[in-house]
Amino acid sequence: PSIYVSGQQDTLLSSSWLEKQVIIDGRMTSSNEWSDSRPIELQLNSENSNDSPYSAKMWSKNDETWLYFLIRIVSPLRGTDPPACAAQIDYFWGPFDDPWTNFDITTLNCDGYPWDGYGYNTDDPIIDTLHSPPGENNLEGYVTHDGTYYWFEFRKPLDSGDGYDWSFETGKVYGLRTRNPDTGGFMSL
Repeated sequence: PSIYVSGQQDTLLSSSWLEKQVIIDGRMTSSNEWSDSRPIELQLNSENSNDSPYSAKMWSKNDETWLYFLIRIVSPLRGTDPPACAAQIDYFWGPFDDPWTNFDITTLNCDGYPWDGYGYNTDDPIIDTLHSPPGENNLEGYVTHDGTYYWFEFRKPLDSGDGYDWSFETGKVYGLRTRNPDTGGFMSL
């Protein structure tokens, strides 16, 4: 699948076909591990509006079962302790309900904890495993810091089948350039 990534300008991230095996270890394990994926350059904004954007690079590929991501963010993250930082991919689709049930959040924290949430109310997303019936934490990932970059490497099923995750198909484009609560379809990093 391909994903529109919002930033200073919308960018299309195309998921390449996995030819080189990925070892989920939070780094580029070998010089050719991600050579079958074309990266995009991003400027990521901080939650603190006074911070200037962070320079990042993102790779993606799939094997028709899993969607793989590698995100490299220039470090140090100004004013942020590593446990407070995270790489997060959100996917909203419509229509808007209160709570917003059509929301999937994938987060890999700098402390190494991957979590998978669904739905959004006025407080926080609900972790998939706390729903009734319970879903699964379908995210696998690892984070490292090499003194120059934070590396977030993770994978999530294209369609986990647990009912609380996105359901993506190869060959399709996801995420729109504008978020419309009536039609949904917004993805952010």
